[in-house]
Amino acid sequence: SPRRRLVNPETERAQLVASCQLTDSALLTLKAPYAARNAQPGQFLMLRIPNRPDLTTPRPISVADADLTSNTVSLLIQRKGCGTTVLCSLRQATEVLLWGPLGRPFSLLERGRALLVGGGVGVAPLLFLAKRLTECGIAVTAVYGAKTKTQLHLKARLESLSDNLVVCTEDGTEGVCGSAVSAMRQQLAQNRFDRVYLCGPPSMVRHALPLITKAKATAQVLLEGRMLCGLGVCACCTIKWQGRLLRLCTDGPVLDVPAAAEDD
Repeated sequence: SPRRRLVNPETERAQLVASCQLTDSALLTLKAPYAARNAQPGQFLMLRIPNRPDLTTPRPISVADADLTSNTVSLLIQRKGCGTTVLCSLRQATEVLLWGPLGRPFSLLERGRALLVGGGVGVAPLLFLAKRLTECGIAVTAVYGAKTKTQLHLKARLESLSDNLVVCTEDGTEGVCGSAVSAMRQQLAQNRFDRVYLCGPPSMVRHALPLITKAKATAQVLLEGRMLCGLGVCACCTIKWQGRLLRLCTDGPVLDVPAAAEDD
């Protein structure tokens, strides 16, 4: 088989210019001119804090926004372990080492209507996608799901980038009572979309794929997964997708879901 072409990513020393602390996460804004110029919706950056020998493993974080005017990128980081907790608590002007952007991005529609479905922190890369689709004149309907009202951190931002926003919470504290998948099912039954874009936890993706297939909709899904190198070298992010073994960091994280295909 042909040898896999390795990406030689750009390494950049970025500076934290703003940090918005949320309930279980933080929205960081970094001054990173190269990343801001080159990032595409769906791609991710590998982050590491210099001079921290206890935190040598970089963290893959999806790009939530890239602003060419300010040369900044925005990243939503959920507090899960030691590394992400430290990243969330960084102070302004702290230097962060990052490389990228990496991975396969979303394909942008040229015309028509798009349905964006995000759950939890999975909505972050959809913000960047909604921004670019809106700039291209695409009509955007977005479904934003969370367990409860206090986790709808990015509601206002997504609403400003969408023609129609459907909010749903599992406990019914805001919007429709139910999951993002249930709201997606209703949207697919009532409307026609030229493409569905999906991002969320694995359980959400598993439940959503059969509905997309049934609706005969063309879709792309951004899969979350554990990564170490981000370059396809270590193969720790290998997954099985539609009968093929793929490395999520290089073959994804955005994967195609043809209308007639089903996930394994």
